[in-house]
Amino acid sequence: MDIWRRCLTGDRFTDPYEGVIDELSRYFEIPPEKVCWICEHSAEMVAEEWHKTGKSTIPDEIHRFYQAQPLWLFGTLRYHTNQTQPHGVVIADALQHVPPGHHLDFGCGAATASLFFNALGWQTSLGDVSESAVNFARWRFEQRGIQGTFYNLETDELPLNTYDLITAFDVMTCVVDVPKALRRLHQSLKPGGYLLFNVDSRKPTPMTIWHLYDAHYPVIRHVRRIGFRSLPKLPPYPLYCYQKTDRSPLNAAAVGLLDRMQHNRFETTVREQAHSIAFHVKRLLRPYKEDINKFRTWLSR
Repeated sequence: MDIWRRCLTGDRFTDPYEGVIDELSRYFEIPPEKVCWICEHSAEMVAEEWHKTGKSTIPDEIHRFYQAQPLWLFGTLRYHTNQTQPHGVVIADALQHVPPGHHLDFGCGAATASLFFNALGWQTSLGDVSESAVNFARWRFEQRGIQGTFYNLETDELPLNTYDLITAFDVMTCVVDVPKALRRLHQSLKPGGYLLFNVDSRKPTPMTIWHLYDAHYPVIRHVRRIGFRSLPKLPPYPLYCYQKTDRSPLNAAAVGLLDRMQHNRFETTVREQAHSIAFHVKRLLRPYKEDINKFRTWLSR
């Protein structure tokens, strides 16, 4: 966490929030007090901009809206300063046995995760479909004198068999063609390389319309058949963990069929209902917790 905070302060401040306000102010040439206001209201401002476009729900048009919208950077950096368990920190703890190699931050956004893995000794590549995000990421690296390789994911090809680790944070629900993106990442990983991501799915609201999926299954059901084996998920989000492997066409077809049976709308609905029932049952039994524990103790004698 100390390394994560230093990536946000840039060694110019002690408070991460002050650090990101300073960076945004210098990059966009906006007074710090105005940057603070935008950071606090960026979600509403993005929603307002979305209303101006006509509020199309066509995935390709949502994709183009993200590409052209620099306001994401303000809200994202504010979010990074508030995180108590950043995705990058959780992964770094889980992969302590893996020596630093070449890391790709897929959908890098404001690039804090890229700075973090670079500080841990990883060779850093990063890319986004938003040119404004890539330019801002490049500027943050230059300000720190750090080397990185930058990709516009809309126009640039990723190198083959290059990366030991690919992370994709808060990205997958904004990907229009998930199988195509997963194949691209699979080709870019070295054999045995790791792919870790979360699925930030949201129920449709005026503030979350650019999240293309309201559940995890539209992403998860494709991963293994593309050529990955699943590893234990990392709490608390969860973070999905996979490792590149080789599958025969027959094995890939069988795994794909199995995952479509396991990850679908029906399974998601049943699981959500089960969690809801369990939550309400626990709440109803909470006043009787002490009596229940006494009963359990009596039974165990």
